[in-house]
Amino acid sequence: MIRLAFLFALGLVAATADAAEDFARSDWPELLVAHRGHALVVHFWGLDCAPCLRELPNWGRFVADHAGLAVVFIETTAAPADTVANALQAAHLNAAVQLQLVTPFDEELWFAVDRNWQGELPLTMLFDADGQARALNGEVDFAALSKWSERGHSR
Repeated sequence: MIRLAFLFALGLVAATADAAEDFARSDWPELLVAHRGHALVVHFWGLDCAPCLRELPNWGRFVADHAGLAVVFIETTAAPADTVANALQAAHLNAAVQLQLVTPFDEELWFAVDRNWQGELPLTMLFDADGQARALNGEVDFAALSKWSERGHSR
């Protein structure tokens, strides 16, 4: 999806909770390239994941408090778009970058994201400005995430 990479590169975020963009395995490298030189947080979550739903309101506060940080949410269950939008809106994430996997349970994508990932949710990937990745499995420690973002992970 060249359009997806182009929009991200320009900072024109077209994929919000009101209009989730389809996301396929082939889009993963483009997403990373589009954010090269800047910090990026990618959060994989699902509507059928209790910890994911429990922490969504915390994500809403985090995104509001860190407006300059690129945060992308990728919903993994192929749930109806309106159901996903309602969950994000309730968490005050209706303006967040929202993507939805075209193929849920895509093991090749899991491997591309993190060679140790087996598809468990939630998974948050932190990328610094140099593209170095760090995987956070399970619910996020938002105080630690805030410290990571405040260290200025841009070149």
